[in-house]
Amino acid sequence: MIMNRILKIITYIIIAMTGMLLAFLFFFQRDISETDLRAESFLNIDDLSDCQPYNYRFDHISEVSYSVEWQTKEECYGYVKFGDSRASLTRTASEDGGIKKRKNHKVVLENLRQRQTYYLTVLSGEIEYGNDGIPWSFQTGTKY
Repeated sequence: MIMNRILKIITYIIIAMTGMLLAFLFFFQRDISETDLRAESFLNIDDLSDCQPYNYRFDHISEVSYSVEWQTKEECYGYVKFGDSRASLTRTASEDGGIKKRKNHKVVLENLRQRQTYYLTVLSGEIEYGNDGIPWSFQTGTKY
């Protein structure tokens, strides 16, 4: 009898902890695109400098490639620096057709490793942009 009550209590505790874990994962581990795009909706475009990026979009293309898109008020040069550590963004990627002045930017990061965390910043008009000065992070997927 006492053992049954103890088992029920342990079961309820496990269920409650599982629920809290799922809530944490849902609310605090959002994809960077969802978080950043929601923050962008409060920007007044007129207050931005000519080459300051806005309307960021981050997308997984495959398990080994990732895309980064953004806009600028005026035509500006843009590219992405990235790497597998926040302190070491040693790789660069430019837009299709090379680095040209444009308002709508899209850079595809290719030949990435599966199940790897990467960090990136956007360079626009010779200024490096991140998430409040810190590189964004993303993780590549796995083969299906």
